[in-house]
Amino acid sequence: MNMRKRIGSLVIAILLSVTLVPAAAFAADRQTGSEWYPASSGWETKYSSNTKVVQIILVPFTLSDRFNPNALRAFALKVLAERNSATTVRLTYVSTYSGTAYTDAKNVAPGTYSLCLLVSASGQSSPVVDLKGEVVVRAGTLDVPATGITLNRTSTTLKVGGTAALTATVSPTDATDKALTWKSSAPTVAKVDSAGKVTALKSGTAVVSATTGNGISAQCSVTVLQSIGAASVAKVADKAFTGRQVKPAVTVKVNGKTLKNGTDYTLRYGSNKNIGKGTIVVTGKGAYTDNKTVNFNIVPTKNSLSKIAPGARQMKVTWKKVPAAQKVTKYQVRYRMQGAVAWKTKTYSASASSATIKGLAKGKAYQVQVRSVKTVSRVNYCSPWSTTKGSGRIR
Repeated sequence: MNMRKRIGSLVIAILLSVTLVPAAAFAADRQTGSEWYPASSGWETKYSSNTKVVQIILVPFTLSDRFNPNALRAFALKVLAERNSATTVRLTYVSTYSGTAYTDAKNVAPGTYSLCLLVSASGQSSPVVDLKGEVVVRAGTLDVPATGITLNRTSTTLKVGGTAALTATVSPTDATDKALTWKSSAPTVAKVDSAGKVTALKSGTAVVSATTGNGISAQCSVTVLQSIGAASVAKVADKAFTGRQVKPAVTVKVNGKTLKNGTDYTLRYGSNKNIGKGTIVVTGKGAYTDNKTVNFNIVPTKNSLSKIAPGARQMKVTWKKVPAAQKVTKYQVRYRMQGAVAWKTKTYSASASSATIKGLAKGKAYQVQVRSVKTVSRVNYCSPWSTTKGSGRIR
């Protein structure tokens, strides 16, 4: 038999009605790269269900006679008491042989060995050695397959455009082939390159996996969120002062898609009570993340004109003042000759409620509007202009 198998993990297990295969099934020595072959073929041993193979021992011919079981037994028991003996190799049989079997091989030099099993049956006070044949150890090249992969993270959350570096540790450390294939289950959401670098492309989820040549794999779950900071928010129109918190609605879009309040984002309002700048904080939710602050203007309430009295090349304009709680800074009156396009504007103090405008054209009619203005931090917040009112003909 020329079958080669690797040396697996050191464990002790119960052999239940097991056939011991010839030594050709022994795998390459993990540390030295040596390989084990039978000196002859055709031998095998069966044990009953109450027998446990405790250890497998290789004994150099120079130290013991392979045809003297008593000598081998004595030598094996001595080896058990001297675990660090450099002249023996101690192995353990694991379950039935199916590619996982023998470990703890240390410094197996090429040569011919007697193979004996240290077995223990129920009712025995101590294990006994059973000689099974001879083994030739030859130098060889070891192929150690990968048995596991560990990623530096099993889950990660990224923003669109963000990246993450995944690193994989292949076990055992002396695995012959540590090459990996990286793959994303949703490459349009998150792609991964041959070095394990993940790039987020759009909101959604993906599973990135690293796989060895013999099919061992590990996964990392990737969640991609869209930053709400990249959203466009429609301009919020000026809102009139009410004395209460102003909470206007907003329209939020990402890549042309209109987002839904409560599903894709939430809104948090500033105090928004006084005339000046109001604020709205849009916070991403669900597939969206981050914040975006939106500003709008809170302005004085709209004025109205009470009366326009035409006179000799002049007119007297009277308006209703806004409530004192608004604490406006000034009033503005604008006028133009009926049919004209351009307006002329005059400014009056906050205490004024009327004004006389002079230098008008005789026989012409004028259009007039008024508004209130409050200056906050050197910025003028103006009410809408009032409804236009005509003056009648100037004398």
